[in-house]
Amino acid sequence: SSLTYPNSKVRFHTIKNILNNIITLVDKYGVDAIGFDDELTAVSDERIVDLCRGLQSLNKKLTYRISSRVDIILRLKDSTLQLLRDTGFVAVGYGIESGSQRLLDFMGKNITIKQVLDADKRLTDFGFIKSYNFMIGLPTETLEEMKMTLRLLVKIARNSKYCQYPCSQIPSYVPLPDTELFFIAQKHGLKPPENLEGWIYLDSRYVEKTRQRIRPWLTDETVTFAANANKMVAEISTHFTG
Repeated sequence: SSLTYPNSKVRFHTIKNILNNIITLVDKYGVDAIGFDDELTAVSDERIVDLCRGLQSLNKKLTYRISSRVDIILRLKDSTLQLLRDTGFVAVGYGIESGSQRLLDFMGKNITIKQVLDADKRLTDFGFIKSYNFMIGLPTETLEEMKMTLRLLVKIARNSKYCQYPCSQIPSYVPLPDTELFFIAQKHGLKPPENLEGWIYLDSRYVEKTRQRIRPWLTDETVTFAANANKMVAEISTHFTG
């Protein structure tokens, strides 16, 4: 939801509908792996257990990847995580975003650094391949907070040597329209494009060249650090081949 579309009600696909879609993908297109990109797929033990039982009933040789959240990973029972592994779930992706507690609060992530570390250990203990997302260059972010994010990334990466590309990059924040952070970015100097063509420049490429247009709050020092950090993480990630 957003300030523009303040809808907080969630509607889930039925387990039957999900299973029918998977059967179509397997029988018609021959897929052998399925990804669940909705981070609320495992919103509760009851729902994910029902999904796992349904997947097992298909008797298909498939592997699965699921997107989730730090707080959800910690909330699930051990038996549920083991059931995920037994069903064929091999990988979990989730967003961490920052190594600064102030920025996590600023973004409304509702998680703590300790929870991030606890979730990482839990996924490692159950043998899940992990992939996690970070970003830097948010409004009000300091150089020291950027460094805190890199330190947290490195700390988690040490537990992820068995994973393939656990964090392939650390892109700079992109102010997506009509989100709360977008309006905050405007207060820090962002001027929305005046025409449709202008929106194509709102991405995380060419951070230094597009600084004044997209992230005017960044200083010479922080924009250079952000660009170099992304290059460094991208290079290091090529060595994580599992």
